[in-house]
Amino acid sequence: MNRPILVEIDAVHPCWCIESIEKAGGEGIIKGLSGLHETRDSHTLVAEVTAPEVDRLLSALRRHPWVKQLDVLSKTREYALVNVRSKVDKLMYERIVGTRSTPLMPSYTGGGHDSLAVIVPSDNELRRLYSLLKDDFEVKVRRKKYLEPVKPVEVSLNVSYFLEFRAVRDLLSQKQLEAFVLASEKGYFSLPKRTSIEELAAQAGVHTSAFSERLRKAEAKLIPFIAQVMKQTNAQNKHNDNE
Repeated sequence: MNRPILVEIDAVHPCWCIESIEKAGGEGIIKGLSGLHETRDSHTLVAEVTAPEVDRLLSALRRHPWVKQLDVLSKTREYALVNVRSKVDKLMYERIVGTRSTPLMPSYTGGGHDSLAVIVPSDNELRRLYSLLKDDFEVKVRRKKYLEPVKPVEVSLNVSYFLEFRAVRDLLSQKQLEAFVLASEKGYFSLPKRTSIEELAAQAGVHTSAFSERLRKAEAKLIPFIAQVMKQTNAQNKHNDNE
């Protein structure tokens, strides 16, 4: 019996998202939220753009030859919500929707590759999809899971959480990640706390102010994601309770 498969794909290919991030210094995440409109030669995407200096990345996007139009809907120093109209034949997403497979939004671009979750109806269709992509994309299947019958919204939420966590993780520098992991392992976030910033800094071999700054920046990037997951999970639980 054929069973649907949840596949997480990483792909490196000629892409305005990947190339614009590289032009802007390699730091940043582009999160594709949804497609608005398609024509024969263009596709409009709603996307969240996050970078230490988002204007630099937006400028690189505007200059990319495959980007026909970019409209900024809202913006802060490190974040922008945008509409991007681009050449349709440059998107991996467009290849996937031409098959029996279903791409799940959001998609993520960062760290030199695109990440996208896809529900594929069978092993045969997975082989077909891979064959369709492999000539033009450097494709890596990061995870494959056979699915039992579940509500589509539950699949979408679970994949969204996983991919978004990876995207948030990519925004942390190695030193920020190490500071957060050390603080967690040593009980800094416990109640009551089992250690202090001074003790953590000493263990890390850095000044207290430097360690505090790394930890503060890590928290600023991770906590909004945790709050978003809690909010969406609570909304889904209320929805399930009302059914």
